[in-house]
Amino acid sequence: MPTTWEILETGDDRVVVIAEPQRKDATFRANAVVLVRESTETIVELGARCIAQAHAYSGWSHVYSDMEWNRDDAMGRVVHYLYEASGVCVAVAQYVFSTGSRSIEVTGSCDVVDLLAYDEMFNMIASSTEMRVHA
Repeated sequence: MPTTWEILETGDDRVVVIAEPQRKDATFRANAVVLVRESTETIVELGARCIAQAHAYSGWSHVYSDMEWNRDDAMGRVVHYLYEASGVCVAVAQYVFSTGSRSIEVTGSCDVVDLLAYDEMFNMIASSTEMRVHA
């Protein structure tokens, strides 16, 4: 997690949300959401679900990339898309991978004008995400 970002309360232990500090000049607060869920979906099914979620936004959305994403410990997918929120074009990078019994989604979002500043960081967050099962 970037040292200047903060963890936001979700009330759900399956979800972690982090966000950049609030700025007065920002049109959209960049953030990353990590979601762990029970799932036996294949990577193909997870990728298809990400695309369906992208198209489910009210207003317009556009998926512009869907590709394999290789981690050291798992094969995954990354889907990039855009959507409009309150007049702001939001860029999203959604990374998904499976452990066999759980799926892990890491979704990074930012104003499209800030994408070059955040894209590599979203990949770093997704690449370093680990899941530990506590007994």
